Amino acid sequence: MRFVAYCRVSTDTQTDGTSLEWQRDQQREWGQRAGWTHVADILDGGQSGARLDRAGVQRTLAHLRDKEIDLVSFYKVDRAARAQRVFEDLWTAIYTLGGKVFVHQKAKVYATLDELMADTVWDRAMAEQERYSIASRTAEGYEQHLANGSFIFTPIYGYFLAKERRGGYRVNTLRVDNERARVVRLIAERTLAGVSYNGVAAELNTLGVLSARKREWTGSGIQNVLGRRATYAGLPVTHHRRIRGKQHEVTYRYPPILSEDELRELERAIRLKPRRGGHAAPLRGAVRCARCGGLGLSVRVRQKAGGFSTHALYCAAYRRALEYRREGRAVEFKVCPHAISVKAVADALLHWLAGGGYERALRLLDARVLAYQVGHRSALRDTAKLEQDLEDLEARALRISAEQAPQVLQLYERQITALLEALEPARKTTRAWESRHRRAARAVANLPRAGSVLRSALETQDRAALNRAMLDLSVRVAVDFGEPDRATRYASIRPHLDVLVADEAEGYKGYVVELP
Repeated sequence: MRFVAYCRVSTDTQTDGTSLEWQRDQQREWGQRAGWTHVADILDGGQSGARLDRAGVQRTLAHLRDKEIDLVSFYKVDRAARAQRVFEDLWTAIYTLGGKVFVHQKAKVYATLDELMADTVWDRAMAEQERYSIASRTAEGYEQHLANGSFIFTPIYGYFLAKERRGGYRVNTLRVDNERARVVRLIAERTLAGVSYNGVAAELNTLGVLSARKREWTGSGIQNVLGRRATYAGLPVTHHRRIRGKQHEVTYRYPPILSEDELRELERAIRLKPRRGGHAAPLRGAVRCARCGGLGLSVRVRQKAGGFSTHALYCAAYRRALEYRREGRAVEFKVCPHAISVKAVADALLHWLAGGGYERALRLLDARVLAYQVGHRSALRDTAKLEQDLEDLEARALRISAEQAPQVLQLYERQITALLEALEPARKTTRAWESRHRRAARAVANLPRAGSVLRSALETQDRAALNRAMLDLSVRVAVDFGEPDRATRYASIRPHLDVLVADEAEGYKGYVVELP
């Protein structure tokens, strides 16, 4: 019988009876005594048992699909998984592909899936219970670290974590990685010298310097480093970590690598850095066709540089239709063929701002943040209730007597599985609401309350600043590019804002709110 030895650990630091090497050696010895043919070792280091999308699992199933093995060996039941649905999906896949399962701890080859599921009811329940126990201990460790001022996050490029004693506890402290700090300073110096991002990356690759992922540098990697320039200058940075369903915000100051003067020079150099090709198209991504929904593309119609009057906006469907016709392809979609000048859209925006549009947009953004917060709290309550129901059910399952175990545990298993299936989407929804609320609150907090950044960008005709202001305010413009009459087309210009509001019948729903 041909077999693979599947081995899994949740962390790479596990040793003794749970290490990858121990599991592998025990299974190999058993297979040798049984006269089986060892095909491969599948080692899944640092992989959670609550997930099925593990690289080792996929390799194991590939061996079965290719008919290279007949048996999959696990050292213990909990090495296969730690969640009921993952157990069922994994083992069903193995038997569907014509394989069988051997569990070393039970010294048994299971001929059928039903036999395997029936014989491991208690093992699977205990594996999942231990998973929650591990999660609880981990959360306690995080809380202890936070209480003692320990750093529990992954440090950015240029730093590493060192252990030290503080008040009788071992805590993590941030230290500067001198070798990588020199790379950060070199990136800052070359950027101040006017070298492009790709140029800086090429220089580092020529010197043989690798990125944080042990790869060659790219222009986007240089941008990522420069995007953290305030942190490198020692300014406070906030990290987030969810522990026991509660969001923790911790503010740290990294040891400075750059000085405040270098930070100011970098800010100025990056702000004045020309875009790709030296040209920023005005209203990029901020205009949509009111008739077909196509994106409004900004095109330079005159060669003279500067000014909104040198640009026009076309519907993306029109540009795509031109390409189709050049290639001899049939156009089977709606085409809105007319254009409108960027200056006309800019004038309409200035008129809207003169009527208090900026203040109304800020109020709507504040309302959106509040709606996201309410949605997050509601989802958090639903998730907490499901988690409490699951905890109560597992506690009752552990209190049943041995005589009742076979029948009652099957009932508890079905109930626990149903709760777990409901809990995963609930947690996903909670995380989504939290992410929306955090991003929206951060964006609104950075907007000036006095003075319109959008008005300033329009009056100075700063194309890059205009694009950033439209993005920060979430303001979009609708234009009817399908209207042939020019005056009517110009009158169709309508600013709008995507907001989220509460509806008693339909829950939370997105609406487009016009800003007259």
